[in-house]
Amino acid sequence: MTIPIVGQLDSIVGYLASSVGKPDDQIRLMLCLYLGYPLGIILNLLVKGTTARHLFSIITGFLLQSYMYREQFWHTLVMTFVTYTLMVVLPRQKQARFVFIFVMLYLSY
Repeated sequence: MTIPIVGQLDSIVGYLASSVGKPDDQIRLMLCLYLGYPLGIILNLLVKGTTARHLFSIITGFLLQSYMYREQFWHTLVMTFVTYTLMVVLPRQKQARFVFIFVMLYLSY
């Protein structure tokens, strides 16, 4: 089941990709990158308060990453949660070493 707006975006991306002769994923990447600019303007002009800004950033980041990476988005989510957990649990002096080792091993695997 897909969200209707995702289907509409995919049809636009498919049309653009066929018209310029590039793969869909490259056009989807450019679309997500260019969407960052208006979202940044909205964040700076309209979103006030620390909690609201954090929530806006989390929600829009989640949506953009899930649209861009599709099924592989879960890898980013797993790495984010494990890294956050390591930073909460480990002492400050050891965080960098263990987070680096985890991320390198995960990405290498």
